[in-house]
Order: sequence, then structure tokens, then C-alpha cells
Amino acid sequence: MTDKSEKIESVADLIGDNFLELAKMLRELQDGDPDTFFPVVDRLGLSQRKAYYLVKIDRTFRSLPIPAERLRAIGWTKLQLIAPHVTPETWAELIELAETRTVHQLEAILRGEETGDKEHCVLLYLSEVQYEVFRRAVLAHGGLDVKGSLKRREEALTAALSKVLATLPSRN
Repeated sequence: MTDKSEKIESVADLIGDNFLELAKMLRELQDGDPDTFFPVVDRLGLSQRKAYYLVKIDRTFRSLPIPAERLRAIGWTKLQLIAPHVTPETWAELIELAETRTVHQLEAILRGEETGDKEHCVLLYLSEVQYEVFRRAVLAHGGLDVKGSLKRREEALTAALSKVLATLPSRN
């Protein structure tokens, strides 16, 4: 086995709970052997975006006095969200936010928006026909289609459902 294929195989074993180790190895590859970086990323089945997020996580958090177990418990998704905002002055507060908030709440906080502590997640599996009805209702009630992604859908769906509910007889 060549050194490069051994590196690829050893990195492949690090996906999952060992994302911090994977992040470190990817950063080391990017810095020390950039020709190997993309073959490793491809072999792992990672998107380039996720690979860059992992590298950013290692660059951001490796020198901070945060136990690896704490970072693992937070997870790579939240860490990549807060990484661009981490400074020596802000890291402790951001880590606490990441530990206590959902990804959705964390995204809103980082955008400077208010978050409700009692939010509910609704996951829908819609057929093509159902999704088209959903999409049209969202767009008709204030939602936006931004490059194929529906924005402001929560507010728009609530507006649409409120209209329907207003037509129903009250149930006292």
C-alpha cells in the first residue's frame, strides 16, 4: 500500500463520532499534502463543503481550551455554524449557546433574530402533488421562492391555515 492510500484508508475510519479527528486529519492534509486532500474527500464520500467545514472546525477550535468530549457532544453541524463567529472573547458564550439551543435557534441567534424557546419542528413527507399544493399555498401567503428553496414558509403556512380556520364554525 502507498502512503497516500494508507492515509485515505485511515481517514475513512474516522467518520461519525470521531469527526474531530477527521477534521484534524483533513486540515493536516490540506496544509501538508494538498494533492491528497480531494482524493480523500472523494473516497470518504464527503461533499467538498462538508470537508471545508470540518477543516474550519479544526482551525477554529483546536487551540481553545474546550474538551474534545464537549465539542463532540455539540456536533459538527453546530460547530460549523458558530466557527466564523468565534474569537478569544466570544468562544465561551458561543459554545454555551451551541450546547443549549437547537440548530434552528442557533442559526436565528447568529443572524441577530429573536428565537422562541418553545418552537416545534414538523417534518412532512409530501408527494409531488402535495408538495406543489404546499408550495403554492406558501407563495400565495407571503412565502418566497429563493433559488428553489422556500423561505418564510412558517409564517406563510400559518397565515394560510389561519384563513381556513376562520371559515370553520367555532367549537366552544
